[in-house]
Amino acid sequence: MRLPLEKRLLAHSILLAASILCGAPFAGRALATSAKDVKGSSDHPLFPVRMPGYAISHYKAEEFASYTFWVGKSTRSPVEGRKTLIHYRRSKETPHPGGLAILRNYEIAIQNAGGRTVFSSNDLRTLRLTTSSGEAWAEIKASTSTSGPVYFVTIVEKKAMEQVITADAILDKLAKEGSIALHILFDTGKAVIKPESAPILDQIVVALKKDPALAVSVEGHTDNTGTLEGNRVLSQDRARAVVTALVERGVRAERLSSAGHGQEKPVAGNSTEEGRAANRRVVLVKKKAQ
Repeated sequence: MRLPLEKRLLAHSILLAASILCGAPFAGRALATSAKDVKGSSDHPLFPVRMPGYAISHYKAEEFASYTFWVGKSTRSPVEGRKTLIHYRRSKETPHPGGLAILRNYEIAIQNAGGRTVFSSNDLRTLRLTTSSGEAWAEIKASTSTSGPVYFVTIVEKKAMEQVITADAILDKLAKEGSIALHILFDTGKAVIKPESAPILDQIVVALKKDPALAVSVEGHTDNTGTLEGNRVLSQDRARAVVTALVERGVRAERLSSAGHGQEKPVAGNSTEEGRAANRRVVLVKKKAQ
């Protein structure tokens, strides 16, 4: 998410002012240290200026991933989209400005760019910014002790996964493997299909029209968040919602059935957001025509 120039300059000036208030010498984009950034890394456009004297020690960017942000004392919210993780490490010769100063720098920068602080704790801030190009979430985590050498920035530029799927691809997968997993999006904890999943539903309809003898079972799956029974019911409801959507698009109801397996058939580990996202899926299973 590339911010307008004026907002990026404003964020730059806020970080400059904050670094001066913290007593840390400002070095612009050049680090006041011999430490070097890891190969292939860079500051995120949302925060183009880092704390002086820090280098990037770890960097990972993913086109589509999920991250769970703190939004309350005991509440988290998953956000999906382009995810960037950056670890900054302080050089030995650079005085530590303190964890609070680091958090304040980023918090003020996002506020002056038009965003806001969603959650605040001792060592963490959850920030959110909405621009003309979309929505971005950021988590800043820093040590509050004077010995803390690192701070972490996690940014997710929110977007739906762009699943390129065609009717021919669906038919080919069903013919070869007997099933195909689809990333059909639903409102969180509900069986309401999101509008952005309409193109996938349309391609399922085209596939079924191309092969009039084809019948499918629509099967829902969840991650392990929640209870066994709750997830089973949710997966059933979501599978039925997909069947209803297909019938409304002209598919004969007798060619479709539905089932919900809840969290019983994971395809990935549930210990990470990426794994849980993979487990939340709708699968078409080929059946014999009635």
